[in-house]
Amino acid sequence: MTVRDNHEERFFNELKEYATLYPSVIPRLRQAAGAGNPHVTKAVDIFAEASRHAETAHITRCSARFDLTLTQARLALYLAEGGTIAEYAEAMGVKTSTVRTHLKSVFAKTGVKRQAELAILILDRSR
Repeated sequence: MTVRDNHEERFFNELKEYATLYPSVIPRLRQAAGAGNPHVTKAVDIFAEASRHAETAHITRCSARFDLTLTQARLALYLAEGGTIAEYAEAMGVKTSTVRTHLKSVFAKTGVKRQAELAILILDRSR
């Protein structure tokens, strides 16, 4: 491995860590990758993968914390971050009635009665 290769490998490893903290960078990098720079393209791929891993880990932690299924945890996080039932249903390709059924289960498991209470509970990282 050349010095340049080693430097590039370290750079891309650091990008992985950065991506977990700043996932909003990915869209900007995708735009830059459109220019055809292979280094930017590689950075975009790394950011996207790190972001997927961070999201999966977040869902898994939420699931474990509240004894939710992964589907319920994904829904709870989506709503806690400001999404709506209709948006979630459309994104997942299911009916809103299905989402409402999952939400009732989330309410029962978390002990809350409203989406606002759920958001506060889910986003409270100090517990």
